[in-house]
Amino acid sequence: MQRLLLTTARQAMQTSKSSKCNPLPDTAGGRSKPLNSRFSTSSQIQANKPGMLVYEYPLGVDVPIPPPINSQKLRQVLQQNSQHQNVQTEFGILSFKKLEQIGDMKYNDAVINYLIKKLPNAAWKELMYLRSVLFSNAQLNAFAKGMHTVNRVQALRATHFKRVADIQEAEFGAMSLEKSAKITTNFIEKLIDPAIPFHREVFRTNAYLLP
Repeated sequence: MQRLLLTTARQAMQTSKSSKCNPLPDTAGGRSKPLNSRFSTSSQIQANKPGMLVYEYPLGVDVPIPPPINSQKLRQVLQQNSQHQNVQTEFGILSFKKLEQIGDMKYNDAVINYLIKKLPNAAWKELMYLRSVLFSNAQLNAFAKGMHTVNRVQALRATHFKRVADIQEAEFGAMSLEKSAKITTNFIEKLIDPAIPFHREVFRTNAYLLP
């Protein structure tokens, strides 16, 4: 099942990556209204896309912070405003786009493997929903906001919604190169773990709305 889920998720990744999925339709006047009101005063927020609920760490809760990137060259790549400018680093010639792609793959694999490990008996439809929403720009943006990623990596010109999500993926890419794949995976698991119960509740409450 793990191989099948990994294969299917990777095939779906391009679709969800380009649109960054809107797992729940906008149903402000429909049956999901109680869910929206239920979470409207919590630490969760409704993201920019209509109907998408994302998890934010509550105030007062310690948010996991990635280990600092020590390589000056990797930090230079992270801070770039250009996606394709190449920089010679200790890890080869890298651009921001390349670092983002490395982090994209690492985050995707870590999410899928953790879902399988944590929820071995979950239905296929729920697993795919969880993978999709955790991998969305909206959720990555919420994680980045909690970790103050833009300020930490000093990419201060990054304000666009998708750009912030890209920077978060690029930071995961830098971590996997400088620290290790295992350290990066462990960090991602710790980061997403509190979001899973929230998204499972959203799925269960709104399953009848999903295709």
